[in-house]
Formats: sequence, structure tokens, C-alpha cells
Amino acid sequence: MLFPCAPQFFKKHWAREGTILSHLSRSVQTFFKIVTVLENIICTIGLFLITFMTFFAVLNRYWLRFEILWLNDLSLFVFIFFMLCAIILTTREGQHTGVDVFVKSFFADRPLGRIGFNAFLKLVSIGTIIVFMIPAWSFALRAAKYPQYATLVRWFNTSWLMQSLFLCMVLCLLHLVYNLVCDMAEIKRLKNAGEGR
Repeated sequence: MLFPCAPQFFKKHWAREGTILSHLSRSVQTFFKIVTVLENIICTIGLFLITFMTFFAVLNRYWLRFEILWLNDLSLFVFIFFMLCAIILTTREGQHTGVDVFVKSFFADRPLGRIGFNAFLKLVSIGTIIVFMIPAWSFALRAAKYPQYATLVRWFNTSWLMQSLFLCMVLCLLHLVYNLVCDMAEIKRLKNAGEGR
């Protein structure tokens, strides 16, 4: 299931069937399902595209020797975009490149503490993203107003990378808020079940 907390949280803790909030909860679930499918498709395409472009660039450099000077630059710009998409995907899945030794050792047999600590980290991440969204928004506006072209790929407008960065931050913020709501629902479930420590 894409969103394990969605059924129990949205159906039991937030809205009763037939109310405005139940329609809103279905809309939120539908929105995140569509976004999840789009993110998965974009990241899959990106993985194959970057692999092919890099393979072709190496093949061209050492064997074919065509004069395609801009291929490496184009590969780099496309890689940056799909790296931003991968950041969104890892945020959605609650994964990251961090060391969780503290969490695993300190909260080994305390699921409520582990979920609470992770919820606290999500709150800090939400605050950090909000702080950095302010300059990212101004960069995105400036990029839309003043196009900037690549050095070797003269026809390639790189301004969209700044706009992609802002979109990445917005989607990461939405995923973090959603995951935080799921954590709060899980904390409530554990406390009601008497499993909390």
C-alpha cells in the first residue's frame, strides 16, 4: 500500500463518512496517489535516461569519437533534475542518507519514543524547508524572468533547474506534512492500544 496510514487516519481519526471532511480526506488521498504515481514514473524514466546518456557519452568518447561537445553538459543538467526528483521520492518514503544508529539503539524497544523522535525530526525538517523556500521562491521568479543558457549547450535554457528546485521543496514539504500526520495517527493508535513507551 502506498500510504499505510491513510485508511486508519483519514477514516477513523479525522472524518466520519458523509461529512465535508470525509470528502476532503478522499481528495487528499487521491492527490497523493496521483503524485506518487507521477513521481515513480518520472524517477524511472530519469534512471533509464541518465544511464543511457552516460553510457552513450562514454561510448562516444572512447570509441565513436563524434564531436558532440554538449552531450556531457546536457547529461549533467538532466541528472540534476532527476536528482531533485529522487529527493522528493526519498522524502515521500521516509528514507534518507542519514545515520540512524542513535534512533535504533536508544529506541530499540520503545516504538512510541521512536515515532515521536521521528515526528520531531520531521517538524525540524518542515521548518528548515520553509526557511529555505523563501530564497528558492525568489530564485525561481528570477529564473522565470531572466533565462540563463548553458555554456556548451547554447540552446538549452537552464533556468528551469531553479524552478524545479522550488517545486522539489514544495513537494518535499507536502510529503513531510503528510508523513507527520501519519506519525501522529500512529502515536495515537499506540497510546490507545496501551503499547506506548
